[in-house]
Amino acid sequence: MKYKMLQKVFIPVFIIYSMGVFAATYHSFNRPADHKHIVTVNGKIEKDEYSKFKQFIDNQTLPIDIILLQSNGGYISPALEIGEYIHEHSLHTRVETYCNSACLYPFLSGNNPVLYQKGEIAIHRPYRGEIGKDMKHCHPHEKLYNKLIRKLTQFTENKKLASRIVEKMYQTPAPHRYSINKENSGEWHIHVSDKGLLNHI
Repeated sequence: MKYKMLQKVFIPVFIIYSMGVFAATYHSFNRPADHKHIVTVNGKIEKDEYSKFKQFIDNQTLPIDIILLQSNGGYISPALEIGEYIHEHSLHTRVETYCNSACLYPFLSGNNPVLYQKGEIAIHRPYRGEIGKDMKHCHPHEKLYNKLIRKLTQFTENKKLASRIVEKMYQTPAPHRYSINKENSGEWHIHVSDKGLLNHI
């Protein structure tokens, strides 16, 4: 009983106060109700993030049900690869705090992605180049624009929605960003829940 109470206190504190600007860290938590795992992905999506993500997933001994995301984004290619894995394995995705920039792709790849009522997803026009060095905005006439539409169509099974999301991204050059939250989530077909992480363990 004491352990269960400590577990319920620790998880939200970890999610809320960890900073998404550092390299991503991974943790898993057992759900006693069905013996499945919640896996948290917390931090920056680096170039080699997919291999780190898959290695962590492969080392889990119990079935994974939910991928809980908290990230300020990072590199697009590994974010899409993570999204491919999540989509192919029909994992659920959740955001409780924030999921910005490239974090959008794994979030939308999930089976029934859910944004909690106090959470936010912020998107902007993609960059090319090294993060923090020779970054340049991408443009709609480049190949990435159509690639993102194809991938998001695959993840959401809704080409019109995928096209609208990518268009909104490209209409929002950094440092500006477009926020998706409980107020406008319906416009983007994202389910919002008032039940936080504690309701899933």
